[in-house]
Amino acid sequence: AGATKKAFVERGGNVVFEESFDPGQSDFKPILLKLAQRKPEMVCLAVYPTDGALILKQARELNLNQRFIASVAIIGGKDFF
Repeated sequence: AGATKKAFVERGGNVVFEESFDPGQSDFKPILLKLAQRKPEMVCLAVYPTDGALILKQARELNLNQRFIASVAIIGGKDFF
């Protein structure tokens, strides 16, 4: 996550929200609600496949319209589906 953020900022990007969570966490809705208040153009997920799947599922349940991006390693992981 740190390297991605650094490269993004060096190329003129603006980080409006950054959050971490404890391993094994399963309720991401409080984080997603804070994120929604910041209204980012897109969200970069630097997480493991299982966490990424839960985050996207809960974002859909909250009707968040932000664009989420992640590496192929996350989305392509068997735990993601």
